[in-house]
Amino acid sequence: GAKLTDGIYYAFADNSPMRLESDACIVIVKNREAFADRYGDGIPLAPGVYTGSLSNSGETIKLEDRTNSTILEFEYDDRWHKETDGEGYSLTIQVPANPDRGSWGTPTAWRPSDEPDGSPGQ
Repeated sequence: GAKLTDGIYYAFADNSPMRLESDACIVIVKNREAFADRYGDGIPLAPGVYTGSLSNSGETIKLEDRTNSTILEFEYDDRWHKETDGEGYSLTIQVPANPDRGSWGTPTAWRPSDEPDGSPGQ
């Protein structure tokens, strides 16, 4: 299956029965219990947890397919928006279905989250 290999590390199982419909999303978390304590139980989570951690200041994120070919690779920077640089808001992609994957590494592709501490799954 697909896997995140840079920034954080997570592998989607080849034999997973999970299927996502168009425009659907799931959230990959590091600690399921801590996530539920903060955000509640109504957000769809991917099976398992990720390892590693994302830098608050920015770094590269890479998604690969089962043959290790890159599906998506981009860098983010928390300084792109004032609210995401130490004020508690996370970066949120403006248009997740944007076919121009090259734009994901630009400030205009991102916006601050709707809520402090992020707005996962929205």
